[in-house]
Amino acid sequence: MVNKKQYYWIIFLLVFMQISCNQKNDIDKKSESTIKFDESNLIDEKNQSDKYVDKEFMEGYTTNQIIWKSNTADLNGDGIIDTIKVVSLDNRIFSKSENDEHGDFKAMVFINNLCIDFIFNWTMNSYFFKKGTKFEIIDIDKNDKYKEVLISQNEQEMEDPSIQRTIFRYFGSNLLTKTKILSEGYSAGQMNLKNNEFSIDHHRSPDIIGTYQLSNFFIKNKGLIEKKLPENFIQAACPFVYVKNKTTYIKQGEILRFLNAKNTEDWQFLELKDFELEKDVLTIKLTEEKDEVTFLNSIKLKIGNTEVFTMDSIDFNKSFLKDDKEYFQLNKNDFLTLKFKLPKNKQGKILLFAKGYYVPR
Repeated sequence: MVNKKQYYWIIFLLVFMQISCNQKNDIDKKSESTIKFDESNLIDEKNQSDKYVDKEFMEGYTTNQIIWKSNTADLNGDGIIDTIKVVSLDNRIFSKSENDEHGDFKAMVFINNLCIDFIFNWTMNSYFFKKGTKFEIIDIDKNDKYKEVLISQNEQEMEDPSIQRTIFRYFGSNLLTKTKILSEGYSAGQMNLKNNEFSIDHHRSPDIIGTYQLSNFFIKNKGLIEKKLPENFIQAACPFVYVKNKTTYIKQGEILRFLNAKNTEDWQFLELKDFELEKDVLTIKLTEEKDEVTFLNSIKLKIGNTEVFTMDSIDFNKSFLKDDKEYFQLNKNDFLTLKFKLPKNKQGKILLFAKGYYVPR
């Protein structure tokens, strides 16, 4: 027989359990939200603590499986330094071949006894892993006690890939979340922290900027702003690349894209394809077709892991081919012809690398 006091206690417990269940469902619903860039480019997930709660499991990985680790930050403000490890679950990511490009290489991010899955887009020896992959501890909101783990990497594109940001938030022994921020644009993804929020460049020409801040568990998109271009705006290009195909030249694309000032000088590459060689000789023509000046610091060709240098018969000073700040200058209507003798048993994609910048007039 249940007395009146026990009856009220039962009602109270049932209501409390329902509220707790609803809160958990709210987190689960947020963790499943995946909306495309034109609405909200955020992908949220929460930890798999129901699968991995054994601290020894985290410590059991060998050092050659650990891609990055840190034990210098207190992420949730409890006064205790947290142990962070990023562990590979796919040995293909350690491939020694620089020609291995992108893929879905599974990994786990551990923070103390919790973990959450992660995907690397490139092998560690690839150009874009070395160029774009960073691991950082950041502090988005200076007014709270928390810090965040940020992993940045290039997206899976071969030409001007944008930067993809994944932010991990640790709330203690029961909750670890991540938000992946996609940046679908042309050479986009730069991130700026300011005023307890952050912005990310999502596109260039026109410039589209997204503003973000912390939500209860994940990251909230405050909105996208498109900067209008001036009416007389002319998009400057960069040197065009052509490859000789029998008696004609085939346009391959541009090189030094968006490197439009001296302080932006960097390496870029362009894949060359859809042409027929003549006696294993590859002829490339770089042309400056816009009203701008191009400054070439260095040029090289790669086939797989093999670097190929220009033939001796080319009649110009080849010292500029070295990365030594000696520039070969191209003005409007100028062109430069390069010839490369390719190895007979070549394997892998043919990539033209160039370092330099251009200056619009």
